Amino acid sequence: MKVKNRKFSYAEVRMIIEEQHALAARKYVQIEIENIDIIGNDDFYTLDAPVRFINCRFTQDLIFLMCTITHDITMDNCSFFKNVGFMDVNITGKLHFFNCRIRKDFTVLGRNELSELFLGMNYCNKIVMGNLGNILREKLLIKQIDISGGKNSNRIKEISISAESFFDKLLISNINVNKISLYYGDLSSEIKIFSCNINTLRLAGLINNGKLKLLNCRALENVGEKSNLIIDECNLAGAEFYQFDFSSYDEFNIMNSSLSESLFVNCKWRDNIYSRIDEKSERHIEYLENNKRINNKKDNYRQIKYALSTQGDYVNEKFFHSLEMNAYNESLEWSVDNLGTKLILIFSRRTSNYGQSLMWPIVWLIAINLTCFIFLINVFRYDNYSIFSNTNLASSINATAEFLRLINPLHKNEPEFTGGKLIIDLFMRVCSSYMIYNIIRATRRFIS
Repeated sequence: MKVKNRKFSYAEVRMIIEEQHALAARKYVQIEIENIDIIGNDDFYTLDAPVRFINCRFTQDLIFLMCTITHDITMDNCSFFKNVGFMDVNITGKLHFFNCRIRKDFTVLGRNELSELFLGMNYCNKIVMGNLGNILREKLLIKQIDISGGKNSNRIKEISISAESFFDKLLISNINVNKISLYYGDLSSEIKIFSCNINTLRLAGLINNGKLKLLNCRALENVGEKSNLIIDECNLAGAEFYQFDFSSYDEFNIMNSSLSESLFVNCKWRDNIYSRIDEKSERHIEYLENNKRINNKKDNYRQIKYALSTQGDYVNEKFFHSLEMNAYNESLEWSVDNLGTKLILIFSRRTSNYGQSLMWPIVWLIAINLTCFIFLINVFRYDNYSIFSNTNLASSINATAEFLRLINPLHKNEPEFTGGKLIIDLFMRVCSSYMIYNIIRATRRFIS
């Protein structure tokens, strides 16, 4: 049964539904209301039949308050000029929004019980569900929540969901969203976020006891503000990240959280991990004092390195090992006790990036030994070689051959090397041995 092309108040819509329901002899035939403008400012308290609104325009707030609805409610291609809210309702049927636009907020607060909630949004300002702050401490009970993009567009400004709510499954997919926030609670249910572009993703106070999966997500582009991925006081043991582009975020902030048992598959990384929060301004508010923040940063690298190691991801494991060593060096103060450690870390980083670089040991091998060889020739007149004067092709070839012989740390002892020349020769042997060792380390860095 259909009702079309008029303007109605909420009260008139309820009367129409009741009349159509009566005419259907209580066979619960779905009532379709199409192409109407619903005006006025009233609440729906009850609906006694399955209803489908098609291409309707709701000019005022649509609020379902303290009611029980036993049938499906479907909104198809509808526009809501103000807020849509559910407060203390019990809906045993399904609640579906297909290709809808909500100019303001969609809220589900209080003690609500819903069997299934589907939000396919072309646009929505903000989606809020559950207990946020001190608002209505009762629990939200929803079996399944599915939030996705609409057919024509897929932009949502913000999604905030309290994990203290009870739901069996939460799916967020195929949307562009400025901010997603999942707040405090034990996650015994399945949460899956996939194929989304998210400018700010915040997980706060979560304990993952179920299945938290994030697939094929990255930062939202061309927003004009900094992108942030924030994990704050969470235990994400067993969380799974597939094809997640961590490198697309300006900052990846981890504060007092455990990630060592998480799974990372085909993820993209870069050095953008911090232990601070960027809140409402471009000024960074440090989460702890500077030295403790650096230690937190080092521990974050260590946890991710360990997680990647257990998965056999040697490439990214070595990458995070170098970041961990940089943070460790940064945390050490210049003192007599730390002097040796800091010099080792600095020298290892500069000469080989902790065994990860093949180019830098070769560059240092040639640079140091060439400097020493030129010093031998110009100061000690070694074997009457000449580099900067009276050179020809033959003498250049002979000098090059002698240079290559001397950089071999196993070359025989020269009887003419005494005094200063012997010291330089020993220095060249030590440098060559260390650089060759780093070259071998770099060639074997992917071998377990």
